This record gives sequence, C-alpha cells and structure tokens, in this order.
Amino acid sequence: MIHLVSGESITGTLRETSVPGDKVSIDDILMEGPVIEGLQSEAAWSQRAEYLERYFTIPKSDYLSGKAKCERILQDSLPHDEIILWFEFDLFCQANLLYLLNWYASRDLGRTRLTLVCPDVFLGELPADKLEPLFPSRVEITPSAKQTAQRAWQAFSSDDPRAIEQFLLSDSSSLPFLAPAFRGHLERFPSTTNGLGLIGQRTLEVLSEGSVAFHKLFPRVNSTPEIRRYGIGDLTLQSYLDMWASGPSPLVQENGSVDITAAGREVIANRADAIKLNGIDLWYGGVHLTPDNLWRWNASSQKMERA
Repeated sequence: MIHLVSGESITGTLRETSVPGDKVSIDDILMEGPVIEGLQSEAAWSQRAEYLERYFTIPKSDYLSGKAKCERILQDSLPHDEIILWFEFDLFCQANLLYLLNWYASRDLGRTRLTLVCPDVFLGELPADKLEPLFPSRVEITPSAKQTAQRAWQAFSSDDPRAIEQFLLSDSSSLPFLAPAFRGHLERFPSTTNGLGLIGQRTLEVLSEGSVAFHKLFPRVNSTPEIRRYGIGDLTLQSYLDMWASGPSPLVQENGSVDITAAGREVIANRADAIKLNGIDLWYGGVHLTPDNLWRWNASSQKMERA
C-alpha cells in the first residue's frame, strides 16, 4: 500500500498516524505555467521548466530532476496492492489529481486498487487525529472517474479555454470538486472589465486600503473563499506581484512593503485596462496569453471571449 500525498506538510502529518503503508509527497504547480499537449513530450516539460525558472525562480535543472523523481514514484507505485491519492478540493490539487489520474488511466493496473481521499476541507490544516479518520472513507476511482479525468486533462491542456467551458457542460460528478475548480480557473483569466483576473482584482483591492508588508498581504489576499479555492502559495503571489510591478505602467511597487500605484488605482476603478497598459505573457494550462492571443473572462455572461 502506498499513499501519494499533496505536499510535504500533509505527508508529515500522515506519517504521525497509524494509517498503514508508505507515504510519499507528490505534487507540482500545474495550475501555473505551460501544460502543452498534456505534457506528453520532453520538449513540453522543458518549456514548462523554462517558464517556471523565469517567473517562479525555480531552477530548470531542479524542476526537471523533480519531474524525473515523480516519474519514478509513479512507476514504483504500480506493484502495490493499493494506491491511495490524498488531494484537496482546490485548483492546485485538482490539477495535480487530473495529471495523476490521466497517468494511471493509460496503464494496466491489474488488481491494484486506486482510491482517493479528497474531502471538502484543507488537509494541510488538520492534525493527525483528524486526518487519520479520513482514511476509511476513501473512495474507489471508477472507470467513469478515470474517463472524466482524461477528458478534463485534455480540456485543461487545450490552447482554447472554451474546451473547459464545453467540459463543464458534461457530467463530471464522479470527481465532484473538479467543476468548481475549473470555474475558478476560468475566473483567473483577464476580465473584460479591466484586464485583471480574480486574484489580481483581490490583491489590488487589499492594497488600495494601504501599504502592506508581504507577510501580511498574503493572508489578507487569501482570506476569502473565492481565493482560498485556488490553493495558491506565497511563491505564486510573489510571482504575480513581480509581474504587476513591471511594464510601462506598474500597478504595484515593492520596496520593503507593497503599495498600489496610481495606475493600479485606475485599473481597479475600471478606468484603465491592465493589459493595454502593460501587455501580458502568461500561461494557464495549455493557453498562452499574449496581446496577440488574448482570451478574457466576461463575468456577466460567464463566458470566455476572444479579444
């Protein structure tokens, strides 16, 4: 029996319990950066590593060695009698879960059981005595769930975000937290109103109330259910701040503390557009957002629009 767990913190807590089996941490920041053609080629992994090195200061060599370690873990899991996946309901975990289920769906597991622990709480916030009772409630990953994961991974990897909209019209009840995570994913795209996604809008609203040190900014930004459902870490927010602080008309400035600029105030007042001011170069799944390949989220119609 082997447990594949989302993050070192949860893995450490799980090791404090009497739950049997090997416990291994396995995850990636798949909600950020390019996920080209389902990451089926070394070239796709290399491009992804280059992006994360550039925007998230993760050395390319470290990322690719971590990817190789992940592949070994997955291969070594196959002989076990049961593989238990421990993942949360947020977008960070759901993207990782899709990758793993898609990986296992293309392998012959024989008699190996594939099960899932995925409650509607943050596993990382639970002590050992609250984490352990979740083990007996694990659910079997059915053929239907695998098929849903394969379709979802294909949609997430598509260079057209409307593939996710189409997926959301289908039945994904076998993976109940996937649809809410995907809806949140679309809301990260630049809005038709001011060019900010939901995370950017929330961050600039917090900063509009006054200068904030980063260690205080992150919990304030992450305090609402709308943002917590992403499962972002401080590394992700810092990468966004660096992006918003660059360009011809920076929206924020970082100098010991983080401040909103005059341009940032114009944007959150919907009198200016963030992309028209500073351009864009972002990857969300298989979608590369640039001024020449721009998709925006229309909150009123709940639809993606090609700009």
